[in-house]
Amino acid sequence: MKKMSTAFTWLLSVAIVATACTCAVAIEGIEGLASEGSAKLKKEPTHLKLSIELSAKGKSTEEAAKNLDTLIANAKKKLTPLNPVADSVKTSSPTFLAFGDAQKAKVEQMLRARMQGSQQPIPAGLKMAKVTKAKTTLSATWELKTDTLLKKASLAEDIKTAITNADLPELTKKGALSAAQEEAAQEMAARRSRGYYSDDEEVPPGTPRFFFSATISEEEREKLIKEAFEKAKANAEQIARVTGVKVGKVKTLAVNSHSAYSGYDPYGRRGQMIESDENEQVQPDCVPMAFQVHARVLFAIEE
Repeated sequence: MKKMSTAFTWLLSVAIVATACTCAVAIEGIEGLASEGSAKLKKEPTHLKLSIELSAKGKSTEEAAKNLDTLIANAKKKLTPLNPVADSVKTSSPTFLAFGDAQKAKVEQMLRARMQGSQQPIPAGLKMAKVTKAKTTLSATWELKTDTLLKKASLAEDIKTAITNADLPELTKKGALSAAQEEAAQEMAARRSRGYYSDDEEVPPGTPRFFFSATISEEEREKLIKEAFEKAKANAEQIARVTGVKVGKVKTLAVNSHSAYSGYDPYGRRGQMIESDENEQVQPDCVPMAFQVHARVLFAIEE
């Protein structure tokens, strides 16, 4: 195709301004007419998802793993009466971290400095014990079987309360809290369950994280792609009519799915990952979720 003239490019620029964000453009030197179109579908959440870090310690890796297995088994027993979706209760591969060596070296360095360089052995009672920590992420899903958004939010709160009261990480075994501490902890847990953290605040291990999810079917996604493409074509045809040319065949086509929270946890420095795919959205609040498809098309130009 011949190189586009300056006058032709100017006409395209005028057409773009006149149609107010049609997203159809033609640039001098590019052999084709580029256009864009988007389609959106809103859906209410259908499921509530849980993600929580469980950890256990031991004097060896074997002991830590055994203690973690016991903790996982107890957590699953506590979740069973809450009726999660079948086979949705899962745990990630455990990781292990040894503590003690670094702390021991710091203590020994401090003691030697106080002993003015003496090479006498450090008293056994002051030596740091080596501890291994094992941790995993447990996840589970609940179906929100009700018809309105308000009822879904209410049902979700009941499930959240039951899970929090179940104490899956068994934190209460580490010591009782005062009334004031308990009230503050409950308030903080309520904020964290919705995904809200301060700028310098990390997600503490054992904090249950809750997210709402919604999905679209393959048929619904195909419908969005078709709608986005048709809008892109309509935009291109509008520009073509103004410039006196015709829209030809599709030369290239790119389709992207947009999701604000799909596939990851956007809050917290140590927030657990939430599994999802391009047909699913995950958000911390019980609100309608928008699935959006964006199509970018390059059409041939026929004069």
